[in-house]
Amino acid sequence: METTQEVFIRSLSQDIDRTNGKFFTIKFIKKDGTLRKMTCRTGVSKGVTGKGLAFEPKEKGLKVVWSTDAEGYRMINLAQVTEITFDGKTTIYNQL
Repeated sequence: METTQEVFIRSLSQDIDRTNGKFFTIKFIKKDGTLRKMTCRTGVSKGVTGKGLAFEPKEKGLKVVWSTDAEGYRMINLAQVTEITFDGKTTIYNQL
């Protein structure tokens, strides 16, 4: 049986996947406790070597995105997401 947090993470991951590579803005709490706002997108293949990662981000509740601010790949801890804005619509998520 899935926990509430697992359901939340799965649902949020699906919401991000529905952006289909288009830009979106996401707010989340970083490891150090500060709030980060990032404009990003999925589906970017720039710099991909084919080597892959040493672990599966999905298993750790992470989502890999391309950050336009940092011009590089970043991982978002889905359990810490507070807000997503896509296509002019903002969805606010309550922290568990």
